[in-house]
Amino acid sequence: MLPKAFIERIEGQLGNETGLFLSALETESPVSIRINPYKGLQVPVSLEAIPWSDNGYYLPERPSFTLDPGFHSGMYYVQEASSMSLEFVLKQLPLEGALALDLCGAPGGKSTLLATALYEQNGMVLANEVIRARAQTLKENLIKWGLPNVAVSNLDPKHIAKSKLQFDLMLVDAPCSGEGMFRKDPAAQDEWSLDNVELCAARQKRILSDVLPALKDGGYLLYSTCTYSEAENEQNLRWLADEHELESLAIPFPSEWNITEKRLDNSIGYAFYPNKTKGEGFFIALLRKPGEAKELSDKGLKKPGKKVEAPLEQWLNQPVQTFEWFDGIYAVPLNVLNHASRLFHSLPLQYLGTRIAEPAGREWKPSPELAFSVIAKKETFSAVELSLKDALHFLRRDELKFPEQVQGWLRMEYKKQGLGYVKNLGNRSNSQYPKEWRILMSLPEELSTWY
Repeated sequence: MLPKAFIERIEGQLGNETGLFLSALETESPVSIRINPYKGLQVPVSLEAIPWSDNGYYLPERPSFTLDPGFHSGMYYVQEASSMSLEFVLKQLPLEGALALDLCGAPGGKSTLLATALYEQNGMVLANEVIRARAQTLKENLIKWGLPNVAVSNLDPKHIAKSKLQFDLMLVDAPCSGEGMFRKDPAAQDEWSLDNVELCAARQKRILSDVLPALKDGGYLLYSTCTYSEAENEQNLRWLADEHELESLAIPFPSEWNITEKRLDNSIGYAFYPNKTKGEGFFIALLRKPGEAKELSDKGLKKPGKKVEAPLEQWLNQPVQTFEWFDGIYAVPLNVLNHASRLFHSLPLQYLGTRIAEPAGREWKPSPELAFSVIAKKETFSAVELSLKDALHFLRRDELKFPEQVQGWLRMEYKKQGLGYVKNLGNRSNSQYPKEWRILMSLPEELSTWY
């Protein structure tokens, strides 16, 4: 049941629309996904497109994503529709060569979206998450998405600011009171209180104050929450404008999308209400730091790690810098190498670019991450196209046999997208799929996917 104090506050915010809003919270949450444009998934023509996303779609019902190899291979990401509005906002910004920070990145929806937007514009994303377990989830989801213009860190915002790194674009999807998730997550209602709203608003200010020194002069800040609270939204925008002298910018959302403009003094933000838009509660705002960005000198910039000579670069389909790091060989595309070098030498990273190989005695074997990467040259290893059932057995780490295939490393594929590798020994095979990623649930008799 919705908290009484929440309803009373919403009545003050929405007035005559309160009834429609509360009725919308009684309806089923929409199911939405975002396609990876680099992995070739053919979307059924019957699906309804999300208007503010080129790659977003609503599904008519929620399938078992766990039992879909396409989900595990990064062909799509399950993401709440309202939050995909970030994609539209990014189209309004100069992203060529940008270095972006997703400060509160887990589980990875907005980080994968940022990486996609920047991939063909020579840009790079540092996806950060302060909670260690969630940082591992963020890393896994970015690996499976398969783009190499990413780095992952598990750091406090102050640590990033002290590094003296400067970001062209900063996304702070701030921890909030979660009011926008009331329909999707009823437990959020039990945790809600007016005191918690104020605590969240104060925490958001602290996070922003800690990280804002890392935003370039002339750089852009995207601030978002999944709450309707003015204390966490409009009032924090006004505080950013007043205390940090950031300029609040309008976003040209078309009126037919029914996104609600929210103004308070010299600040402007945009709210998604479930009675007006097909999605959960969400708030997004765009701000700019005054001044003009200074060009950073590349003179004397050290490349990451110990450089590895060919032939491992022959496994890849684009120019890269390969380097040896603590647990294998990594590759970074040359068009983002300067960004990668700065990140590598400024922060303790969890991941960078694409890990392509790991030690196997005196040689190197393909890493599990390579199978998902869009820079992997697929013909390097013999590919086996798996059925839906066999793909799920592979993802469970059940043993598969390939007596008719060549012995050695085989690339496991589903719908022509990589899932991982096995070492084929003829009468048996050894899976390279990470144990911590494996599917734990049993397989039902009937299997199907939504596409």
